[in-house]
Amino acid sequence: MDIEPGAESSDPIPGDIYQGYLYFAATSNADREVWRVDSISAPHLYENINLNAQGRPREFKSANGLLYFSANVAPVEFGGIDQDEPFVTDGTEFGTTHLDIEVESPAGGNVMDFTPLSSWVFFHASEFGGIAPNDIVPYYTQGDQLSTGILGTLYQTPIYWLMPVKGKINFCDEFNLYQLEATDFNVNVEDIARLANPLRKEEKKPLAYINENLCIPGKDVDNDLGVELYFSDGDNVSFSRDIFPGTGSSDPWYIVPMELKQSLLLHQVLQTENYMKPMVLRKEPS
Repeated sequence: MDIEPGAESSDPIPGDIYQGYLYFAATSNADREVWRVDSISAPHLYENINLNAQGRPREFKSANGLLYFSANVAPVEFGGIDQDEPFVTDGTEFGTTHLDIEVESPAGGNVMDFTPLSSWVFFHASEFGGIAPNDIVPYYTQGDQLSTGILGTLYQTPIYWLMPVKGKINFCDEFNLYQLEATDFNVNVEDIARLANPLRKEEKKPLAYINENLCIPGKDVDNDLGVELYFSDGDNVSFSRDIFPGTGSSDPWYIVPMELKQSLLLHQVLQTENYMKPMVLRKEPS
């Protein structure tokens, strides 16, 4: 279907299903905003987030009976620079709420990884565009009730991702792996391993679930093994093995779980020999 006629229009970006509608981002007259469509009606504009600049909505996530997404709120005087903020909607005409995280920089926000746990939805965001040492930290909300400052001083560097693991959430900064627990009334974060997940902004986060455990390419910051494979059950972290001995070796990436024998496909970087070599590690079903 032609969502919006015109050479510079449409260009849809997938979102998420909520209350029988597919919500997504699309462009109309060079302005990217929130659209929705169901199996009966034609696509239509649901929410124009930024009236004077592009909203550029993304990170759609249906969770706990609501739909969350991030969008650019930078006013036109900032030249439309991305300033992502979180939003939540109940799908009604006036049901969209801006969760103001009080971004202090025109390039701040960077809202990512909406992750439900208990009655909360967690995400990480930046107040200053990631320029401060511990700027990117987790936030959490129950609907439009936003809570901030979730142990933000605990982190020495920006955090990278949020991943649910057996009723907990794990995430990393450059020095530690953290565990996040939540009940309806309480949220707690603690570090569970001196494990760093290397940051590669140009690539997707290299994480996968193996037998319900989170498989992480990480570096033990207290030894010189380099980047190897580790497994987390949400509470505890175990070392897989040193795939290739040597300080500059291993560095596994592109982890893809496979149903057959629960295999693990790695693109293995052998830095000592400076070439890429595919490798398969097999873990037989228990």
